[in-house]
Amino acid sequence: MKDYYLILGVSRGATTRQIRRAFRRRVKELHPDVGGPTADSAAFREVAEAYATLGRPERRRSYDALLARRESPPPPPPRRRRTAHGAAREIALEVVLSPREAREGGVFSLVVPLRGPCDACGGWGGFLGVCPRCGGWGECETRLAFDLVVPPGAPAASRLECPLDAWGVPGARLTIFLRTAPGVPD
Repeated sequence: MKDYYLILGVSRGATTRQIRRAFRRRVKELHPDVGGPTADSAAFREVAEAYATLGRPERRRSYDALLARRESPPPPPPRRRRTAHGAAREIALEVVLSPREAREGGVFSLVVPLRGPCDACGGWGGFLGVCPRCGGWGECETRLAFDLVVPPGAPAASRLECPLDAWGVPGARLTIFLRTAPGVPD
């Protein structure tokens, strides 16, 4: 889908008057009869198409609604879910230990992928174009790396919960399920 605001060089909050001025300026640059040898007829047609849509309030409303649907963020991955209040997220992780690892304990390096608002665009997906960091989705994936310390003699099944506020992910909680699998080789 073409971004008519970008083609005319105006913001999405531009008034009808600003859109008309931008259209007239672009037409003078691109019209084959006025622009001379540097005129581009394909670009001229794009500008005319953009003005035909944005210059009429009812067409502009429809176009803005279509644009908003296109730029809505993707649904979250299935292992993360929002609570009824919509604030907290739970991230579940299962760690399977061999009987020897459970018996002796150890330190295990883990990496957990997290999605959060894009720092570059503030979660908006960009303004006058697509944010180069998040691709217009308004969210970026980061990775949380940490060491999990398992004490010697860990039970066959354990559940650990950790709020992620200290790691810069407010309202999220990491749940780690430790399981000892007898069939896993030492």
